[in-house]
Amino acid sequence: MITIKLPITYHSSEDADLIISIQRLQSSMIRSAYKAASFGLAEISVREELRNRFSSTQLDSWFQQSAVKSGIGMYKADVELGNSIRIFGGKHNFIRRSKGLISNEEWKERRLLPLYLIGESPAKGNRKFNFFNDHIVFKPWHGKKIELQLPTLRKNWAKLWSHAVLLAEQKSLPITVSLDSKFVYLTFDDEKVKHSLKSTPKSIKNRYAGIDMNPNYIGISIFDNDTLIDTKLFSLSNLTGKESDPDKLKYETIQIGHAIGKWLNHLRVDKLFIEELSFKQGSLGKGKNLNRLCKNQWKRTTLVSILKKYYPKLFEINAAYTSTIGNLLNPTLPDPIAASAAVAKRGFEVVIKKSKKFYPELPVKKELEDRWKETEFPDFKTWKELHDFIKNMGLKYRVPIPDREGFRIFQSRSSLIGVL
Repeated sequence: MITIKLPITYHSSEDADLIISIQRLQSSMIRSAYKAASFGLAEISVREELRNRFSSTQLDSWFQQSAVKSGIGMYKADVELGNSIRIFGGKHNFIRRSKGLISNEEWKERRLLPLYLIGESPAKGNRKFNFFNDHIVFKPWHGKKIELQLPTLRKNWAKLWSHAVLLAEQKSLPITVSLDSKFVYLTFDDEKVKHSLKSTPKSIKNRYAGIDMNPNYIGISIFDNDTLIDTKLFSLSNLTGKESDPDKLKYETIQIGHAIGKWLNHLRVDKLFIEELSFKQGSLGKGKNLNRLCKNQWKRTTLVSILKKYYPKLFEINAAYTSTIGNLLNPTLPDPIAASAAVAKRGFEVVIKKSKKFYPELPVKKELEDRWKETEFPDFKTWKELHDFIKNMGLKYRVPIPDREGFRIFQSRSSLIGVL
């Protein structure tokens, strides 16, 4: 087991104050559990005593259970060391308080114990925390979340922690958390993480993937240098619309994220590129249905957060004209996959090759006229000119998506999601 101690940054001073107030409550629970254990009470009796004594607090049974484990553990450790009594806050501070050298408030502060919450594998590491590579989210009770920003870790530590986050997300690693107003202490089985890292196949240089995502479809393309080696298309269209169930949609989006991550890892993809997107405040100006899809139902943030657990250095690529480019240069691929291919190729040029070739070569005029036989195309100098011409002429350039019957059921029989 290993414990990583990291400084944390809060979004507001109110969050830090709340942590301290919760510490006070659980510290009292831990001291009570310690005292009860010293009287010889069994764990079940200690738990019952805490439940009765702290029934009116906002801290639920898991805070109490963790406090019981902590208090009893402290008592057993003292017995093994031959210590007859523990002074919470320290003997030195106790003497200083008795002499009036520190105030009662200072003494109470010295007695404050870090929050202690036991990890659980089935709860994605810990039922009170969500883990990410650069931050963690504390969920003390329903409807309350506190984001704790982590510092930038050195390479080896970052690799260890990012894989611990991934294993926790996959429900295979418990992470026990201690927390105070300045630091977080993350305890987990580092040997299990290292073993998993060793068994994970190394990525292949210049093997990369691009993802095109919208509220209804997610297209993925995998390349090895310039060669397209595999694609996938996920359909969410049966889960969106007026009758959408937001919980079902979020759950399936999470499952898709894991399916994509595992698939890319299996194929040893080295780098992952997605579109860099941002929406302005207010209406999109294209009707309430599109507003509902993009503003309310789309779980893009959820999907990206899952993908980052597999690829911490996920690259967001400027998406200018990727749909047009993808569909014109890949006429045999369905629209979302064609667009994902354009995203992947742009990432390859800009990030991997570090070239200044942001746009690919324009298609030759004859290819365009063969595709739209009754349309005469002028000479174009830029992709913007070509894109604007196609839009203004009302030409259909997106390759149709296969019928839903062409999708095979994704993961479970109860799932409504299709994947091609």
